[in-house]
Amino acid sequence: MSSPRERVRYFLTDFGRCTKRGGPMRADDAKVSYDNGVYACAWRCDGGPASCATGLRRPVATVDEAVINCIKREVQAASPAGFEPA
Repeated sequence: MSSPRERVRYFLTDFGRCTKRGGPMRADDAKVSYDNGVYACAWRCDGGPASCATGLRRPVATVDEAVINCIKREVQAASPAGFEPA
């Protein structure tokens, strides 16, 4: 059996939640040309609009970058003066 680190290829898979019904987010194939796919509600992907009405899909690279930058800002705000995260 593979470790969780080996199984999860995308940052927010099963961690992020859909704002409409609370289902897990997952990376899905993009219908437009994004290199790494898009994050979308897993319930919507599996069950269609009857499972979740949101059709929101966002590029993996854009979302991952925004989350990482938010974490960096929070770490800097909570850290002693002069601390610079890598």
